[in-house]
Amino acid sequence: MRAIRNFIYNFSDIFVAVIIIALAAFLIWTRIEIIMDYPSSHSDKAVSQVSAEANTEDANKDENNSQEAPASQTETAKSESDTPAVEYIEVSIPSGSSTEVVAGILKQSSIITNTNDFTWQVKQMGVDGQILAGTHKIPKGTSMADMIKILCQQPE
Repeated sequence: MRAIRNFIYNFSDIFVAVIIIALAAFLIWTRIEIIMDYPSSHSDKAVSQVSAEANTEDANKDENNSQEAPASQTETAKSESDTPAVEYIEVSIPSGSSTEVVAGILKQSSIITNTNDFTWQVKQMGVDGQILAGTHKIPKGTSMADMIKILCQQPE
């Protein structure tokens, strides 16, 4: 009996640590899909919040000026010669938007298909946090690198 009591007293800290590690491993194992989906679900929520704020701002602007065009519309730029028209997609980036939020806005506008590719490219180019707020005109079919350069320039 004394041997069992001494064993428990001597190794109780180790038992507690093993139980905590086992519990943590079990929770991670059962929730791995939710954990791995967090970055995309977080950016989707942020995009929804930004969209709601943008819709509120647009509604306020429409009340003040009913002649103003919507923020995300497709335009056709025609030159004086007979060259083919270039189609643009206007994207409105709110002030203070993170790269993940911008990626969500671009995905909602069907400019990009994968937000992770966009955020990776931004970090590779070293322009994380340098995307400027405003309404940017992005030509359809633009490469991701050129699109990021456009977003880092002051909008027209």
